[in-house]
Amino acid sequence: MAVNGHLRDAQSSLRADAITKAYDGLLMATSTVATPAALAVLTNFIHASLSKGTGFEVSLPASTSYIKILDIPYFDPKSGEKITQDALEKVLRTSARAEVVLRTI
Repeated sequence: MAVNGHLRDAQSSLRADAITKAYDGLLMATSTVATPAALAVLTNFIHASLSKGTGFEVSLPASTSYIKILDIPYFDPKSGEKITQDALEKVLRTSARAEVVLRTI
């Protein structure tokens, strides 16, 4: 991604893993939480990429309705098959903490 070159040139450790359309704009999944300096690099990159006068905002998400779950295996250790979203949700829904999980899925 071109944005990663600009981040690297600015000596930022932040990297864009994916960019997707979400809500009323774009969502950038990144390697770490962006610092104010990295947000400035992103703002400058986007500003240079858009037509003059195009309004936009670069910011960290303010929502607290998302939970990041780490260290979930990508492949089933027994079968070697890729774990699907449905299989993951089934496990989470049947866990001892299902009442918490059900509110967040």
